[in-house]
Amino acid sequence: MNGVFQLIGGFVAANPVELDLNTLFPFPLDEFQHQAIAALNRGKSVVVCVPTGSGKTLIGEYAIHRALTKGGRVFYTTPLKALSNQKFRDFRLQFGAEQVGLLTGDLSINRDASVVVMTTEIFRNMLYGTPIGQLGTSL
Repeated sequence: MNGVFQLIGGFVAANPVELDLNTLFPFPLDEFQHQAIAALNRGKSVVVCVPTGSGKTLIGEYAIHRALTKGGRVFYTTPLKALSNQKFRDFRLQFGAEQVGLLTGDLSINRDASVVVMTTEIFRNMLYGTPIGQLGTSL
């Protein structure tokens, strides 16, 4: 396996959801993807460090599917505005236009969507501007 794979213990989901991988991804997954998805299914937080183009986004997509299945909300962050725009387009096709929003320094599209793609800077500013007791409820 290339790169480093590390699981970080996190919250335990009250109602774990396990989705059919063959339906979501009709191709074989790498071992690190299986390990990360298994950890997500156990309610763990996951950090994946592998080279660019190795398949990290697939793990994020699985997490998005899980969150949507449970009626949750997802903030998907990227380091660059161009990458946020690209993932916004990709996710609209994958999850439906009504489910996906975009927040960058220039654009605010469907900001109350279930999946909101944004730059890390925008997310950081949201966190700093939210009182600690409202984190997770008002974002």
